[in-house]
Amino acid sequence: VEITLQEPGCNDFLFAVDVNNPDIVVATEVYKNYPAHEDHFKTAQWEHFSAVMEKYPPRNIDVKTYEASETTHALED
Repeated sequence: VEITLQEPGCNDFLFAVDVNNPDIVVATEVYKNYPAHEDHFKTAQWEHFSAVMEKYPPRNIDVKTYEASETTHALED
């Protein structure tokens, strides 16, 4: 995780285990833009992760990709 967070354009990268089902792991990746996300798949750490996933494949993978924009607004009292 620490190495990925150092990648240019990586704003956040984390894993969480579902408290109701420890067999479910959720990965959240936030990149500055789509090209930064695509560059992540060209890194040595991605190659290592892919090799581990190939050796120990999960039973199910569900990938969702979102594009969002950031806005700033004051919270109401």
